Amino acid sequence: MKKLNQKLVVFFGLCLLFLCSCSVYHSKTSTAEQAVNTNNKVKIHTVDQSVYKFKELEMKDNVLLGITKKNSKTAQKYPAKTAVLDIDKNLVGIPLNLQNIKEIHTKNNTVSTILSIGIPVIVTFVALLVLVATSLPVSY
Repeated sequence: MKKLNQKLVVFFGLCLLFLCSCSVYHSKTSTAEQAVNTNNKVKIHTVDQSVYKFKELEMKDNVLLGITKKNSKTAQKYPAKTAVLDIDKNLVGIPLNLQNIKEIHTKNNTVSTILSIGIPVIVTFVALLVLVATSLPVSY
């Protein structure tokens, strides 16, 4: 029984770890100007059906830049690698062509926060219930 409890604790701990860092995006699209003003994470859908996630969007010299980590999936798969600008030692700015952008979705901070806090609380509560229920003596 003790091994089962240890496995359950490890399982629920891993669930908490994976669920704490989720980002939820608004289903409603935003304009580039709105996305720049929010200073939030954005998810961009392009006309060629690609999806790119950026930490934020910035406008510099009338060029829309998607800011992301140097080694992120977005930085690795974005086609225009030659035009990437170094923002600092960990971040790069990728110039975006507005004609290639189909949709821009900004991060929904409210729902992301609720899920980041609510799901771990519920998972912890369920884990504690299971641990207490399995540790009680069985009486016939």
